[in-house]
Amino acid sequence: MSFLMAGCSPAAKETDNATESEVAVETEVLAEIDTPVPVVEIPEVLDEYNYISPEDVVAHIDAGDVESGAILMVSAQTKEELAATHMKGKLITNYSRPLETVEDYAKLEPSYEIINSTDVPVIVICPGGKSGATRQYIYFVAKGIDASRLMILENGQNNFSKLYPDYVESGEVN
Repeated sequence: MSFLMAGCSPAAKETDNATESEVAVETEVLAEIDTPVPVVEIPEVLDEYNYISPEDVVAHIDAGDVESGAILMVSAQTKEELAATHMKGKLITNYSRPLETVEDYAKLEPSYEIINSTDVPVIVICPGGKSGATRQYIYFVAKGIDASRLMILENGQNNFSKLYPDYVESGEVN
């Protein structure tokens, strides 16, 4: 299994090339675990990520796409980050960030099962729009989810919360 080793920084653009230096192979960890964690081959380099602008996310929310299930939003935030600020409405949470251990990646399985049971687009959200989201993106692609369905919220939840405070809330997730 490979893991991206970049921070969850706020810099993002429409596409972002992942380089081999951003990816590390951690197969030894898998051999040491006793829990049934699926072993997937993570691509060493993913040519580009699909980003979605905060404005486009708002348009999807306003159109009712999130509430109707026409689009899914998956949060890569920790429990503490979610309590501070998160999207209103339907949000799939997995509390897996920072996605550095096999145990962290195992937390993605319920999210993967939900995503895999549909064919709708998916927005992955992390605090800054980088590794918290790209690591989930790569994992889902490696598990067979079509990359064209996956999008990352450009510049992350923190930026979105500043731009659109009426679309976020704090406290427990619905």
